[in-house]
Amino acid sequence: MLREDPDPVLAKEVRFGLDWLDKMWDGRTRTLYAQVGIGTGVPGAALGVRDLAADLRRQLDSGVESATKSPFRTAADVTDFDAASRSFGFAATARLHQRVTGDTRYAAFGAQQRDFTLGANAWGVSLVVGVGTRFPQCPHHQAANLAGPSKVLYGAVVHGPNGAGTFADLPFPAGGEGVHPSG
Repeated sequence: MLREDPDPVLAKEVRFGLDWLDKMWDGRTRTLYAQVGIGTGVPGAALGVRDLAADLRRQLDSGVESATKSPFRTAADVTDFDAASRSFGFAATARLHQRVTGDTRYAAFGAQQRDFTLGANAWGVSLVVGVGTRFPQCPHHQAANLAGPSKVLYGAVVHGPNGAGTFADLPFPAGGEGVHPSG
């Protein structure tokens, strides 16, 4: 429910947040923050449907462009960190765009991002624990690892493939030095 008379402190905080996002992120994450501001009654805090759709298209167009340059057709850079959750993010954004606008132009792109994460990738491995026939068996999750191999952490999303440079500062165990990219 919209507030007719917004709290002046809340209005100041929301405005600060929007201005900071515009400055630091060139407005790239404003959609999410603006959705948070919908019920605040702060003028300019909530995006209208037209603005929301335009921002979703901007994000998706950027992803489509990146995917055309990727050998895996992924919007997320697989040599960077967190490709799996970013791929799911593009899939969810495509679905949200379709629900908001009725426009299906990003449906195939969204499906490709989702399918990559669920195992339709060069490795044939789902990046979600317990999904598909091949999935991560030992995620970095202390409680799940202590529970033993019979306990599967169903639904956990691993970071995805990562570039070797992400791990350059980690020591290799004895006998592993020959496989290090710089070794």
